[in-house]
Amino acid sequence: TAVITDDGGTLPGGDGDGAVAPEWCAAGSVHCTEVPLDLEPLQKPLFASPPEVCALAYHRRAAATGALDSMHALSHAYSNGLRGVPTDASEALQWSRRAMAEGDARGRFDVAYSLEFGLGTQADPATAHAMYREL
Repeated sequence: TAVITDDGGTLPGGDGDGAVAPEWCAAGSVHCTEVPLDLEPLQKPLFASPPEVCALAYHRRAAATGALDSMHALSHAYSNGLRGVPTDASEALQWSRRAMAEGDARGRFDVAYSLEFGLGTQADPATAHAMYREL
């Protein structure tokens, strides 16, 4: 992130990326430099990006390091089209499978649910129900 100055630039230091925030951002607002510009909302008074969109960038980084809560957050975001991403059942299932592989019960439940209803994969109710019983 970068803090926006009164002249629309960013403060030196921080992440050092030198990104310039849009001129309509209020001074002192936070600009999440990992968010694509097409997701930036117009006239947002405090943030150049909605906090939930910035949070998605955080969860991507954290999930890549094995953070189970972030894997679950990404699965939920893709399942429901939240945090600036489109609804994508296959991507949601991928994150749930990764969480399940790390021993996360929520990930296991989400994989079973996807199998039961064929979300992002071929429906397999028998396997889903067996997975539910193991929870």
